[in-house]
Amino acid sequence: MFKIFPLTEKHWVMADQAVVSGTTFVTQFLIARQLGITDYGYFSVMVLGQLFLLSLQQSAISGVFQVMFHQTKEVKRQKYVNGILSIQYLFLLLVVFGSMLYYHFVENTGLSKYALVVGLNIVLFLLEDFYRRYFITIDAAPKAFLIDAINNFGQLFFLLIFAFTNRLTLENTLWICALSFVPAIVMSLFWAKPKMFNWAHIQYTFVLHYAQAKWMLLSALMQWLSGNFFIVAAGWWLGAAALGALRIGQYLFGFINVFMQAVESYALPKVSETTSDIADTFLYLKKLVLKLFKTAIPIIILIVIFAKPLLQFLKIETTAEHFYVIIGLAVTQMVIVFGYPVRIAIRVLKLNRNYFIGYVMATVFSLLTAYVIIHQWQVKGVVFGIFCSQIILVSYWLWVLKKNHFDSWKSFISF
Repeated sequence: MFKIFPLTEKHWVMADQAVVSGTTFVTQFLIARQLGITDYGYFSVMVLGQLFLLSLQQSAISGVFQVMFHQTKEVKRQKYVNGILSIQYLFLLLVVFGSMLYYHFVENTGLSKYALVVGLNIVLFLLEDFYRRYFITIDAAPKAFLIDAINNFGQLFFLLIFAFTNRLTLENTLWICALSFVPAIVMSLFWAKPKMFNWAHIQYTFVLHYAQAKWMLLSALMQWLSGNFFIVAAGWWLGAAALGALRIGQYLFGFINVFMQAVESYALPKVSETTSDIADTFLYLKKLVLKLFKTAIPIIILIVIFAKPLLQFLKIETTAEHFYVIIGLAVTQMVIVFGYPVRIAIRVLKLNRNYFIGYVMATVFSLLTAYVIIHQWQVKGVVFGIFCSQIILVSYWLWVLKKNHFDSWKSFISF
């Protein structure tokens, strides 16, 4: 059925990301406008939980799979695939167990009465993301596109119906989001036909992943701290208004990061095929940097221009401080765009210890300087701190690449 549309794998991945980014952008603003700031805050807590667990899943399971699949001998690939599917489901069982413990021991909060549907959302979100990356890695990107389209358009369709009939409560929103994953996952299971829980295959995959995943998992934890500590500290020391301004500013650029993650999902398995010739790897990444800048910079400029009217449409009060936040985050976003190919290079060259050290350095900087910077420059200091942590991270990785592959590195830096 997919042969009707003569698109390459890359085009399918970009189309997939366009669907995810576009519908997510509309969906999040629709939910924020309909639920109000308090209930949207509770919904955001669930989303943050999803993203945190997703970072762990990517670091130890799906992200390593994207690198190792093409580097595994063809005769052993089915064994490896069976093992990775089994490990993914064991991880989800662990998430379910953790959710049950949370529900049992944590006192009543805004989300605790919706514990069942929140847990369902998290588990199905993680499973759908795994299968999306799985299909992209095995060169079946049209299937990844289809499951994302069914999930995201279905979710948006029912949210709009409930919004137009004034029935979009927090509970209804959570159930709509959870159930929208079901058709996509059923299709994924039909296509993947997982043969799981062969312990020999699980052991083989675990050994294959362990050396890579131990640094990646620690890196995910450090990445979470380095990316969120200044935001948490701002809420603690400057109050809810400052935290709200920062979160809104971050979300305006959020779909660019989602796009970058899609590029990483496509590029990781492709670049891993070039590692036999490091010069080809850096040449590929050089071209990737140029393409990313040509795509991302115009989008970043448009976000800055239209941020104020968008916030007014959402009935969010705007001040000069909001504009400074958006400008600062725009500059930081440019550093992040440049850093993605550098990050890909570190991963495919299996410099995972250095990947981890980079995030440790950024986290240590945040922990040591947050109090002084925030108290000295308030919200501007928060944005400056986020910018500096990104500069430290990318600069260290660049130094590592130059140190380890000096000759080949010249092809990357010779723009």
